[in-house]
Amino acid sequence: MTASRIITTFAVFALLAFAAQESRAQQYPIVGNWEANVTLNGLPVTSDATLRQDGSFTMTGQSNPGLEFNVVGTYTVLPAQQTIRFVNRDWEPKEECLPGLDFQMHCTTLPVPQTLDARYRFVSPDAVVLESPTLDTGPVQFQRMQ
Repeated sequence: MTASRIITTFAVFALLAFAAQESRAQQYPIVGNWEANVTLNGLPVTSDATLRQDGSFTMTGQSNPGLEFNVVGTYTVLPAQQTIRFVNRDWEPKEECLPGLDFQMHCTTLPVPQTLDARYRFVSPDAVVLESPTLDTGPVQFQRMQ
């Protein structure tokens, strides 16, 4: 898995962490801090996400070894589709730089989707399962952090 794909996956997981604010969200408030741990092609990844009442979010994704990604943006709930539309406003890093055979650094822009739609389903007040066709990882469960 390339670093750009891992970073895109981090962004998606973080965005998915905030999925929901329709009638279920009133029953199970989603505002707060969430965490998911997944394995992507053998690489352990942790996403920590914060959802705010004003419709903004921040997320940090980290893998071992050492890849870190941060994204901020806004979200809109589409309750009829049980979907959240996330809009990425900014992210870091913006590019991946790797040494080439010529011993020079070669940098590539990291693709982060500007808009992402994600489906959600609460399994308890402190757990939400999220899924997006953008990912090939299948459903991901996020836990509320106290």
